[in-house]
Amino acid sequence: MRIRPSTDGTAVTPALVLGSASATSLAVIRILGRKGIPHFSVGTRGSFVSRSRWHRLCPDPQGKEPSPSSLPQCLARLPFERMALIPCTDQWVAAVADLDPSLAARFPASMAPHETIQILLDKGRFAETAVQLGVPHPRTICLGSQDDLAKLPDVAFQDAFLKPRNSRAFSERYGVKAIRFNTRAETIAFVLEARRAGFGAGRGWRRRYHRVPAS
Repeated sequence: MRIRPSTDGTAVTPALVLGSASATSLAVIRILGRKGIPHFSVGTRGSFVSRSRWHRLCPDPQGKEPSPSSLPQCLARLPFERMALIPCTDQWVAAVADLDPSLAARFPASMAPHETIQILLDKGRFAETAVQLGVPHPRTICLGSQDDLAKLPDVAFQDAFLKPRNSRAFSERYGVKAIRFNTRAETIAFVLEARRAGFGAGRGWRRRYHRVPAS
């Protein structure tokens, strides 16, 4: 695969879009394509994203479809000396953040430090950090696997919604990023069902936001 030279005669570093069947992945490859930046994608095979005229599947010598867990092995096999990584989902962001320094140097990405990434991806830690730093934020209650919703005050159920700690896993199961509810009973029933599905403390710790009136 040949990469066109830039105006000064040097090779343009291609981008590797780590995506999914999402509007985000499609938007990224469109921007790169319209700017004339060479790019390839993984995680988009067979999806509506692959129908874009700008879509180019990443050439893997073994013909395997990479996943976040196999990203290091995939990068080591690529026939490029250097590529810029653009992760488009939480799972890909976490995979890039966990890359060995030697691979990270060869495949750079414009991302925050590893610890910051972990805080941003884990919605429970994000809420706790906002409190610690004194950052204005909606009032939040983090629910553990043993917390009893029946003991929460009525105000906790007013104009609120449930948001998972692990957004990706939750979205894959329920098709949404958050759940709105109207009554205490409705909330308790959903949380109990979610816990039975494996969204307990840690993997799917529920995050409840309350709107903060404008000052």
